Amino acid sequence: MTHHARILVVEDDPCALLLISHILRQLPEYACTFTRSSEEAADLLATAPWDLLITDLQMPGRDGLALAALARDKDPQLPVLLVTAHPTIDVAVQAVRSAVTDFLVKPLGDQQVRAAVATALATRRRRVSRVLAIGAHPDDVEIGAGATLAQHAARGDEVTILTASRGNVGGDADRRAQEIETLDAFDAAWAALESVDKRLLALAVASFLFVLCCLSLGLIISSRAPSLETANFLGLMVAFLPGFMLSGFAFPLNSIPVVLQWMSYLFPARYMTVVARAVFLKGAGLDVLWPEVTALGAYALIGLTLASLLWSRRAD
Repeated sequence: MTHHARILVVEDDPCALLLISHILRQLPEYACTFTRSSEEAADLLATAPWDLLITDLQMPGRDGLALAALARDKDPQLPVLLVTAHPTIDVAVQAVRSAVTDFLVKPLGDQQVRAAVATALATRRRRVSRVLAIGAHPDDVEIGAGATLAQHAARGDEVTILTASRGNVGGDADRRAQEIETLDAFDAAWAALESVDKRLLALAVASFLFVLCCLSLGLIISSRAPSLETANFLGLMVAFLPGFMLSGFAFPLNSIPVVLQWMSYLFPARYMTVVARAVFLKGAGLDVLWPEVTALGAYALIGLTLASLLWSRRAD
């Protein structure tokens, strides 16, 4: 037996209602009910199941958003198409809060209505519940929630069973408790890892490598300087001032000569500036900033290796 999608159309404008009815009645796979009253529509929603609600936004009494909220209270998976001539930002925000599926903007067109209805109904067919059952052993899940899971499976919902015993049944109760404690500890550690903000992680890694870069520069300069005052002066003239001026922090690098732009790659401050801006302004993480972080790591490794060689020679 062929299932006809049940569509409830609510439109107080007789011309718009006539147009929608003319379009939908040409499609035999739809069983449509039309009404100009939002109160009558509310009664119809309460007394029968529906596959799609098409409602005008502005109507006497209960408006389209209120009708959509009422329909969603009865059937959270029911798609709703909102008909309006003024799709403003405020209306869009309210529609999102009411979980409206899509808009039908007046003046309505034949292909526009057909496409929106087909898409909304396809969305409803794809909406199935996903059920996760967790237990120490399969027999625990079967005894505790077997009937409920069978009902979900009969409705076509996706049912997943997670056990701590790799599918084995039975077993010692103490061993089960130990398995669950181990699994809980693993889940807690994984959840803590996932909760780390990707921006914070990128900034922390880049900052750590940047400090190592600066430390390596200081060690290299100190290994060749005869005194503390000389080391301070060389650090200021060789590392700090050029690094600050060529990092892109003071002014855009694309506004300086090309030769200086290439020279800026010799200073770790350039990479740290890129990372800091991307993290704070764009919310970027390591998946985007890995070239700069890799450059800082290579710079730190080379610098610390060179500093170690220079200090070992000086010690000799």
